[in-house]
Amino acid sequence: MPQKIKLTKYVYRCKKCKTDYDTRKECVACEEMPIEAKTFQRGDTVKYRYNWRCGPCNSWYPAVGKVVKVLGPKPWDGDEEARRCLNTSERFEVHTYYYHVEAPCPKCDHMMFPGGVGPEFTLVERKKDKKR
Repeated sequence: MPQKIKLTKYVYRCKKCKTDYDTRKECVACEEMPIEAKTFQRGDTVKYRYNWRCGPCNSWYPAVGKVVKVLGPKPWDGDEEARRCLNTSERFEVHTYYYHVEAPCPKCDHMMFPGGVGPEFTLVERKKDKKR
């Protein structure tokens, strides 16, 4: 008959971003990172810093769309920032927000979903607050 063994694993959770770490040292380092300001909110119209290519109509267009979801804050990822060619000296080790955007092609209305961090977008129009 097999023996039943119970294992207990302790993890440490960052209070700011709720990320789990195996060591207390990693968790403390994460908690010491500041949180960047939330640049955009859901419903804002933003423009991506590069043009996007639409597959169905094979044309390039400026990705202008609405923010549909804001994720974060998440721990800073240097590899991701370098891949996106961002100036990492300004954003060195902060908790960042990630923005999902719906950007339709102006020719064929094919919906693209560019996503990224704050410096990749510029604000076109702020969401209008509802009057109560």
